[in-house]
Amino acid sequence: KDGWYDGDQWRHYDGDWRYRDQGYRAITTYAPPRAYTPPTDYRAIVFEPGMRLPSPYYREDYYIEHDRYGLPPPPPRHRWVQVDDDVVLVAIASGLVADFVYDLFD
Repeated sequence: KDGWYDGDQWRHYDGDWRYRDQGYRAITTYAPPRAYTPPTDYRAIVFEPGMRLPSPYYREDYYIEHDRYGLPPPPPRHRWVQVDDDVVLVAIASGLVADFVYDLFD
């Protein structure tokens, strides 16, 4: 309904990706905003568009401010979420991953 999902295909977020190389890795790295503590029942995940973000990440503790890290503003009803050293753009209502940046935090 919000134009991010077309039939059976998930579309990438068409933001400004000057801060990221073609391999979805951050060009510039930053110190994390706070000490990162993984949620209970944590397991390492390599994200791809269309996957669902695990529900424990739906807390303010994991949301990050896009402008502080050179990320484009999220579209309506989306948030940038820290997962380990990566950042994931997620639709809050559905949990679907719209895009991601690997290794943004060092």
